[in-house]
Amino acid sequence: MKNVKKRKVYSVSIFASIAAFFALLGLILSFLPLRMFALIPASIAIYFSIIAYILTRVFKTNKKFVYIVFGVSILSIAIASITESLSSNVVVEDKEFEQKLTNQTPDIDSSLNAAFEEEIEVEVVKEKPVSTVAKQDTIRSKEEKDNVKQPQPPAKQVEEEFVEEDIGEVEF
Repeated sequence: MKNVKKRKVYSVSIFASIAAFFALLGLILSFLPLRMFALIPASIAIYFSIIAYILTRVFKTNKKFVYIVFGVSILSIAIASITESLSSNVVVEDKEFEQKLTNQTPDIDSSLNAAFEEEIEVEVVKEKPVSTVAKQDTIRSKEEKDNVKQPQPPAKQVEEEFVEEDIGEVEF
């Protein structure tokens, strides 16, 4: 009769130990970056701890260890769920950043074009009117006009012909 009772107590401790293993595994996984994987071992720990609790009620043994294991598995599920819900989604933030960047690039291009156009307009305003330029041309001496370099025509390219030379017989 004592052997039968020991077997029953061992069965409770086996289920409780399996539940404890999965509860600790779930608790560890709940702190890692892939925290949603902690739900799998934590849920397995809950199932084994329920089986162990039922066995402790049937055999009237100590339930304290089963309660602790059940609490740890619930804690790991809670930690994984809360941290996952509170964590920001990095992919969505990256996409939003890229959209902002693409929206800003036309603005930057248009502002650069506007600045370039303003610079051109400023240069046009700073140039002298045509009538004063004509007067200065008449004032210049003929020597200054002759010293102005005229553009040279491009040099003609000379094509080289390939000429075969007869070397004679070569002995090896």
